[in-house]
Amino acid sequence: MNRLILPTLMSLLSLSPGARALDAACEAFVAAAEKGVEQPSRHSVSEMTQGQRLESIVVDGKSYSAIGGKWRAMGIDLKAAERKLNAEIRSGVIKLDQCQRLGSETVDGLATTAIRYRMTMPGAPAATATAYIGKDGLIHALAADDLKVRYRYSGVSAPKL
Repeated sequence: MNRLILPTLMSLLSLSPGARALDAACEAFVAAAEKGVEQPSRHSVSEMTQGQRLESIVVDGKSYSAIGGKWRAMGIDLKAAERKLNAEIRSGVIKLDQCQRLGSETVDGLATTAIRYRMTMPGAPAATATAYIGKDGLIHALAADDLKVRYRYSGVSAPKL
């Protein structure tokens, strides 16, 4: 799997006691990720330039994934993993920097603000991506050189297994 898949799953909630201040653009990205994890449902579609496609659905406290169109229940609590990831960003364990507001973009007919950021996870090279945040404060898309992700938060139901 692509090393950027984990950042596409980003969304966490609480500030850790040792949290550090983020600049305004980085804060907007993290706040949107945190808000996303608290939504009752989410469907994401990740497409890699090599032709791979990964879908995930989180609904009713359960997580599902599909590779090649075949759905299966995930054995992990995806929301808990996402909360942990954002807490690590807030604490500085995962470095988030070079955040920059790029301006307005339309994603699937929705007005968004594009924010480019660089993330460095321990033991991995830095990765740069762009998040597209709607006026609702949610991330509706992510893009990197070899990955595009779309998010939908309404009308989502559990897949048939």
